Amino acid sequence: AITSTKANLVPILISSATSAVSLASLALVDSPPLQQLGILAAAGVLVGALLTLTVFPVLMSFVPHIRWTPL
Repeated sequence: AITSTKANLVPILISSATSAVSLASLALVDSPPLQQLGILAAAGVLVGALLTLTVFPVLMSFVPHIRWTPL
């Protein structure tokens, strides 16, 4: 789990950052519901990225390693 996290750290950060920035741009719209949507969605993307990089690898370390063999 740690190896895959290290390998995917930069792509996860870049995709999360670009998604959060694009959603946060809705905060510049004149409509209050769209502003709230953009801010909450951007925060959700950032929280998701944080959990993906911290909690998920820890949880995966508790799962036993299953060796896959082709049929």
